[in-house]
Amino acid sequence: MSQLWARAIRAVDPDLDGIVYRSSYGPSSVVLFSPAAGALASAVLDLERPLQHTELRDLVVSSADQLGYDIE
Repeated sequence: MSQLWARAIRAVDPDLDGIVYRSSYGPSSVVLFSPAAGALASAVLDLERPLQHTELRDLVVSSADQLGYDIE
């Protein structure tokens, strides 16, 4: 998703936490905007880790479960 599109979407709904969209890199991708930071604020993340890292995946799966989202 381009930064231009992300800015336009946030301008319409500034409280939006993020979106899921179809990506050319796989079946879907997730973009989290700054309002979502509070949802993960209690977690300590090393953002230098790859997305496949076990601790990061556990956090994403746990968060998705709390929100009622399915993760494949």
